[in-house]
Amino acid sequence: KSGHVVALDTTRNLLARFAALTVRVGAARIPASWQPRVLRQAGSLYWLGLTTHAELEDLLAALRLEGIAIDELALTETDLEHAFVRIMSDAPAA
Repeated sequence: KSGHVVALDTTRNLLARFAALTVRVGAARIPASWQPRVLRQAGSLYWLGLTTHAELEDLLAALRLEGIAIDELALTETDLEHAFVRIMSDAPAA
């Protein structure tokens, strides 16, 4: 970043630094308890980081509890592009 190396490791280790799964949710909002897990937002689409598949059930329960309708839902494994974006956004500029 800005001409400086901010991460140097194997692909496996770089991916392990971040959530193992990403869920994309189309909804009017996300429960407040899940806000810290939001990786990105674009309009009514939210990308949230999950560490296990079991956490998806917790997210769905929180959405049901607050009466938030789901317009869209997709689950993907974290990829190197996601790790790159997170590394670049988290790393301080030199």
